[in-house]
Amino acid sequence: MTDTNTDPTTPGTSQLLSDRLYDWVKKLVQIVIPAVSSAYFAFAQILGLPNAEKVVGCLAVLATLLGSLLALSKKSYVDSGAKYDGGIVVTQDQETGVKLYTLELDMNPDEISAKQDITFKVVNPDQ
Repeated sequence: MTDTNTDPTTPGTSQLLSDRLYDWVKKLVQIVIPAVSSAYFAFAQILGLPNAEKVVGCLAVLATLLGSLLALSKKSYVDSGAKYDGGIVVTQDQETGVKLYTLELDMNPDEISAKQDITFKVVNPDQ
């Protein structure tokens, strides 16, 4: 997730988590917690470590809780419109009936060349 926030350690005004924190928690939920959980369960069976079910259960609850936080963060990000770099406004000429498309950027046009990709929202004022 990206926004216009220049400091990657602090959330934007419309984001629940900063980009850096979101990516970190996502890796934790998708990779680290399942790996640690599987490893502990396997080692508990092989080496007789205590409370394998309780440890794995607690890690599952933690992953679920953090996954819910990620879902809320993504929803607030999408709802904020921060993922868009501008809009394509669709209007219709009253006399000719021809549709007109206007590109409205939320950034300086000189910044486009530095981006890898850009996303626009289609704005249809008549709907």
